[in-house]
Amino acid sequence: MNVNFAVNNIGNKKYRSHSQRFPDGDGRVPFYERGREFVFGLNYRF
Repeated sequence: MNVNFAVNNIGNKKYRSHSQRFPDGDGRVPFYERGREFVFGLNYRF
């Protein structure tokens, strides 16, 4: 049995991935990435 637990963006900060940034200043508004996220996984092999 394998149990996994993870917390992504633990500080719940607003951020954008590098591909969502627009340095040209066209006035486009990029979307922020997800906020705090909890992930739980369970695998069982027999």
